[in-house]
Amino acid sequence: MPERGTVRCAEFTFTHGAVLFADPMWTFGVRLTGEGAYERWVAETLDGPEPPFVEHTWSARGAVGG
Repeated sequence: MPERGTVRCAEFTFTHGAVLFADPMWTFGVRLTGEGAYERWVAETLDGPEPPFVEHTWSARGAVGG
């Protein structure tokens, strides 16, 4: 994992399957959307002028209530 970088988006999946996608680089502020938004973001990003991205996954396994 790189030591430095820019978080271009984040998707959170909660205990009962609810999904929250956050896009902090959206033109009008932070865009908050739901299920399927990450896949749409990837499709849009691959067609854009931005360099490729690297995907990282974190898990809360072992956390209280997890």
